[in-house]
Amino acid sequence: MLVCNTVLGRDAEVQLVLHRVFFLVPLLFILEIKKAKRAFPVFFLFSFFSYLLILYWIPTVMVQYGGMGRIISILGLFLLSAFLSIFTGFAGSLVKHFLLRCYSAMFLI
Repeated sequence: MLVCNTVLGRDAEVQLVLHRVFFLVPLLFILEIKKAKRAFPVFFLFSFFSYLLILYWIPTVMVQYGGMGRIISILGLFLLSAFLSIFTGFAGSLVKHFLLRCYSAMFLI
């Protein structure tokens, strides 16, 4: 945390804590889900919104340096976020499948 305070400032440390809390929320929801198929939408939605927050700068770069229209660049952001979220959704579904089969999280270690 010393690096965060000296190099990035106090605001960056608060943002890191908020990101940790926000990105761990799907893991809390998946513990309550009884089927692996229902884990996919939970992980997909949380990672979709996470990618939207992380990649917010891409439309601005596409408009300013790429000469694209604002609407096309925002559509590209949504498509990229959805594409990346598919992988997270499948990974979450796979984790829930193993949790249901093994009855523990020992396979994660």
